[in-house]
Amino acid sequence: ERKRNTASAGNEAPEHEPEPEPAPEPTTSAMRLPDRFWRAREWLTQLRNYARGSRINEITALGAALSRVAAMLPPGSGFSSGIGGKTITPMNLLCCIVAVSGGAKTQALFAAEEMVPRPTFLDVEEATVGSGEGIVDSFMGSVPNDSGKGSTIRQVRHNAWLYMDEGEALFKLAAQPSNTTLEILRSAVSGAPIGTANSIAGGRRRKATNYNVGFC
Repeated sequence: ERKRNTASAGNEAPEHEPEPEPAPEPTTSAMRLPDRFWRAREWLTQLRNYARGSRINEITALGAALSRVAAMLPPGSGFSSGIGGKTITPMNLLCCIVAVSGGAKTQALFAAEEMVPRPTFLDVEEATVGSGEGIVDSFMGSVPNDSGKGSTIRQVRHNAWLYMDEGEALFKLAAQPSNTTLEILRSAVSGAPIGTANSIAGGRRRKATNYNVGFC
């Protein structure tokens, strides 16, 4: 009451506490991206809406979808990194989804298949990750020899979407003697040639180059 009387007598406005400044919009976190990120592109908005409607974490759905997009790019797609004189670096992507049991990791894989359909003009291998040799075999096929007799295994495709439902299975594979799964995956990120040292028919070896791969 004293403050109000004093303000009136002095013809001064009553004192007010300053309004708190609005909290800044969060940038990024392990489970959330700012709203402006999802509004930046129409397809991002659609992806978020799809994830919410399917009760899947938005980041989980984004990672799975991007890994599938990386696998569906036409051969030769990439960007100029300016490193080591290499003109084109493939946009291969390995996405690791970390969540508690029941965190919709498997559902994210199914959602990625619906959100990113396979192009009709591409031969894309879709398979569960196994051994390193199995990853290389994703790009291989049997081709008849020029002589018309027999066949040779060599690279026949350049696209593969590889997935693994449980990370524990990957650790078990890596623990096996002479297993090359992690080695092959690391090479695949940069698009380096991948292959094995085991000879096959015709004295040739399995070797994959110029490929696009996504792993989730």
